[in-house]
Amino acid sequence: METLPDKPNLDHLRGQAKSLLKLLKSGDPKALALIPQFAPEFASESPILLHHAQLLVARSYGFPSWPKLVAHVEAVTTPEAQWLLEFCVATIGRGFIGPNLVRADALWERRPAQDPFSDAIRGESLAGLDANLTGGPFKAPLLVYVANSGYWARPERAEKLLVSARDLLDRGADPNGTYEDPDFPGAPLSALYAAAGRRNRPDLTALLLERGANPDDGESVYHACEWRDHTTLKMVLAAGAKKERTNGLLRIMDWEDPEGLALLLEAGADPNEITNNGTAIPIQHCLMRRRSTAILQQLLDAGADPKRWDFVTYALDRGLVEHAKMLGATEITQEQEFLAACVRADRDEALRLLHANPDLIKNLPHGKLRLLPDLAAVSQIDSVRLMIEIGWPLEVTGGDWKATALNIAIFRGDSEMTRDLLKAGASWETKHGYGDDARGTLSFASNARPGPGYDYAGCARALIEAGMPKPDPKNYRPFPDDVAEALGFPLD
Repeated sequence: METLPDKPNLDHLRGQAKSLLKLLKSGDPKALALIPQFAPEFASESPILLHHAQLLVARSYGFPSWPKLVAHVEAVTTPEAQWLLEFCVATIGRGFIGPNLVRADALWERRPAQDPFSDAIRGESLAGLDANLTGGPFKAPLLVYVANSGYWARPERAEKLLVSARDLLDRGADPNGTYEDPDFPGAPLSALYAAAGRRNRPDLTALLLERGANPDDGESVYHACEWRDHTTLKMVLAAGAKKERTNGLLRIMDWEDPEGLALLLEAGADPNEITNNGTAIPIQHCLMRRRSTAILQQLLDAGADPKRWDFVTYALDRGLVEHAKMLGATEITQEQEFLAACVRADRDEALRLLHANPDLIKNLPHGKLRLLPDLAAVSQIDSVRLMIEIGWPLEVTGGDWKATALNIAIFRGDSEMTRDLLKAGASWETKHGYGDDARGTLSFASNARPGPGYDYAGCARALIEAGMPKPDPKNYRPFPDDVAEALGFPLD
């Protein structure tokens, strides 16, 4: 199933249907395969005509007919519809991009016409409207727009949003209403997910649970694990949310959070569950995220089986000698001691071992060389500096997305590490796992992760000084103003 762009073009769709018709008439196998997939009712019809191709195009985009597709395109391309889409993205976010309330405020100042969905997002009065009214660019009920609003971050708006949520529920709104993020179709997201996870609102979480929201929505436990105060996590667990198949244990260990881990384990989470679509085990994730030995001990005390997999080798390959000993390691090789010295940023020990075996780094396989980007991913800058000094290969990839240490430093908004790596000769041109280079990393991260602690403007200046050309604006989403200025773009 294909996804329509935000600004679909009828002329383009008509041209797509005509091109498809030519392919169908020529007997193109891929084109002909669309018939049984989307319109088996005319598999035996002959000749194939334009209206057949139009129906195939419409159904490939999820519409039952060509006229329905045309009507949708005409509706969403009005100025009012385009404004509402931009406002929803600015206030709710989309994909990995979060809200941008500065942009949202600017958009609100030029709202072309009143509509119920932007009113819901702002916490304006919804009196007289059907409590289950569904629509807008996210095809969601009013309550879901309220719950997902980025304006919960502003106290004066949060009060109004809570009043709106209570009013809608009092008038019969479905507490289990959902929407699908346009960038992640097929994954319904509930109002409770927004309250307990995305917006971390105990007041709204309590209200939704009181009115019958289902805590087993597949998302609320996982995303409630992202907050260190644990209030909403306690709420959904107390409401009876299942712990199985939520990846909650993995998510809580993305931080050093012994209290949150204890909550999940005490609630019955299985420390031996194979999670994350069958690709990870809690002990493995603990080691991958370089959590403390105290976190590992919590898992072992809860019954995690250290013999279930070769965790010892996995730990030693990451320089985690003390973890490996806890898991049963009895012998530590020179190579493993060297990796551990790098992790500790123990310069004297690393140099001693290198002096004894000058080929240590050269003989390391990729699985161990990736220690550099893995340490960059957890901001161990002293370790990274030591590894730069002793000649570690800078273009080796690792982390969650097969990225170099430089790309990871940029993603994390770590301008200091970015400068260190560039000064040592790291290349901004090396591609990461998503097929782009440092320009794409900077574009994505500076839009997706704005806020204190991220110095993307500093990363941009370091890249320009190192010889990276200005990114072509046609290829990347607009940069935030401070990053655009650092890249040398004129500001309006």
